[in-house]
Amino acid sequence: MGSKIGNKERVIAPTQNDCIEVRGARQNNLKGIDVDLPLGKLTVVTGPSGSGKSSLAFQTIYAEGQRRYVETFSPYMRQFLDRMDKPRVDDIRGIPPAIAIEQSNPVKTSRSTVGTMTEINDYLKILWPRIAHAFCPSCDREIRPETAQSIAEQVFRHFERSRAERSRRRRGGQAFKSRCKAQR
Repeated sequence: MGSKIGNKERVIAPTQNDCIEVRGARQNNLKGIDVDLPLGKLTVVTGPSGSGKSSLAFQTIYAEGQRRYVETFSPYMRQFLDRMDKPRVDDIRGIPPAIAIEQSNPVKTSRSTVGTMTEINDYLKILWPRIAHAFCPSCDREIRPETAQSIAEQVFRHFERSRAERSRRRRGGQAFKSRCKAQR
């Protein structure tokens, strides 16, 4: 097993469960490359124009993931879907079902992002308020939801403290006056 690159025989390494393994990719301008991509992490494919980034990402990895996903459907369901060709590759292991974000932007506005195009923004708008904690920019205290009852309790507590402070001041002031009279 293994493809030949030039006159050299390739050594097959044991499979890893935590990555997508691509062996002998020859799609378009790819020349029998081998690559391991970690699963569960953001992987960025970069390089100069014409180096095979799109061939690797879309026409090899995505196409194989999509093809395998479609194969899980019943023959009846598959007849309604576009048939995808198997990419020119010796072997791909550990590939999950795939989705892809196209390179071209069908919406020609400056406000379009990956989040708006994939509609994940809609889900994030629901998620953030549920997991986020807001803090006051002035005093750094957490802002919490209030009910009419909790607001009323805070107002009563405030006025009770104010009344107690006024009464303490009055008593303290009267004691001072009493001492002053006694000294005369």
